[in-house]
Amino acid sequence: MNGPEPPAGEARSTADLLRDVSQDARELVRAEVALAKLEVSNAIKARVIGVAALASAGLMALYILFWLTFALYAGLSNAMTPWLAALVTALILILITIPAVVIGVRKLQRPPMRPEATIETIEENVAWAKRRLQS
Repeated sequence: MNGPEPPAGEARSTADLLRDVSQDARELVRAEVALAKLEVSNAIKARVIGVAALASAGLMALYILFWLTFALYAGLSNAMTPWLAALVTALILILITIPAVVIGVRKLQRPPMRPEATIETIEENVAWAKRRLQS
């Protein structure tokens, strides 16, 4: 509070009450902004991890693709026709790449970019303020 506390039983002035409401509203807005920043920051971090996982998976897939294609194709072409050896090699490489793609896509989908907790607390605060003004 800005001014001295009135003695017990005495009512505070309207100016004091308005000053307190104004100060409380400023503090509430600051807290809501801080919460929104935290939520958005966490959502962005999760997406950066997802993008990094996908980029890493893509790079490794290319590297693996070269060496495994060569080794697998060379080995399989001794046991079957060359076109079938190439097809089997490609299918195996696809199966190796799928888990990294799935993990990356899941990371990009969660958490939502919308600051849910902040929106909820703002709605609660607005409802509380409306109830206080009506009483």
